[in-house]
Amino acid sequence: MDAIKNVLGMASRLEENIEQWEDVIDFTSIDEMADTLKAQGREMFHHILDCLDDAGLDIHDPLHMLLFIKKFDAALFEETFHPAAGKNEKAGRPLPSILRRRIEYNPAGP
Repeated sequence: MDAIKNVLGMASRLEENIEQWEDVIDFTSIDEMADTLKAQGREMFHHILDCLDDAGLDIHDPLHMLLFIKKFDAALFEETFHPAAGKNEKAGRPLPSILRRRIEYNPAGP
């Protein structure tokens, strides 16, 4: 959380003098990267919803979604739901039954 706050603070300070930066920096590649990140973020969002729906989670119930997010191992989140899931050996889309077990069984508790 602190790292995010620091980056946002830095970006805010840079934005104060943006007119000066536009004269010396070509933002084309940065804009392209931003577009790619937005597209992949949308793809990951929809991939998450598809996987959770396939696993039987009620994706229209905010409480179910909150409990899933609370119980799911954060370290596995990107690996499980990354847009490349299913396209290589490391990041494979989980079978609904495997995902259901991850959702229902949490030895650490809530």
